[in-house]
Amino acid sequence: MGQEVIWGRQAVAEALRARRRGLRALYLARGIDERPIEEILAMARDAGTEISRVPKEDMDRRAPGTVHQGVVGVFDAYPYVDVREILRRAKASLEDPLVIVAANIEDPHNLGSILRTADCAGAHGVILPRRRACGVTPAVVRVSSGASEHMAVARVTNLVRTIEELKEERLWVYGAEADGDSIYETSLSGGVALCFGAEGSGLPRLLRDRCDGLISIPLRGSVHSLNVGVAAGIAIYEVIRQRLSVL
Repeated sequence: MGQEVIWGRQAVAEALRARRRGLRALYLARGIDERPIEEILAMARDAGTEISRVPKEDMDRRAPGTVHQGVVGVFDAYPYVDVREILRRAKASLEDPLVIVAANIEDPHNLGSILRTADCAGAHGVILPRRRACGVTPAVVRVSSGASEHMAVARVTNLVRTIEELKEERLWVYGAEADGDSIYETSLSGGVALCFGAEGSGLPRLLRDRCDGLISIPLRGSVHSLNVGVAAGIAIYEVIRQRLSVL
């Protein structure tokens, strides 16, 4: 098993709270106020991890080019799950599944934003392709404010085959595309998988063709596109809004 460096107080704290991967080492910038990170220190001690207080220059070397806030943790590699685990979690929650498919998103800021929204909305999992797409990197963990540590994320070799498996499990699969039907005029009841592609290129054609429907967000201004992270947030919460409206 590999290891990854996670930086920033919130990201390190959430990785510890989630308890999904082990903490191998914790580094603190020498002289920082440790009162705001008392919970991090307590969790590290509970895990039996040695805490090292080092000069700021050493911290900068361990997490170069980052705003590490004086806290850097060395963790086991990110614990991906398989798609069956995502569906198991949905079944255990007694809720209709809500799954997010990030088809070919390469920007860690967009993926981090999607993971944060998915966690806040109570989505059951996120599915990523293994190739030509961003995985859950330390930068993604940071952008997601650690939400990635609580989210079930699967990486698959063949997204088209995975979409077919979701449909066999009675999920309705919707692709977000500019020429789709208005999301506000589309029923998103039942188990749902929302698919998002990269900005500019959109969904891969084969994946688009397998969707049960295409949805879009009406735009009324001068700019004719939304950041994919923002678009995903709107679409995810439209599913939640429709579910709450029938309670």
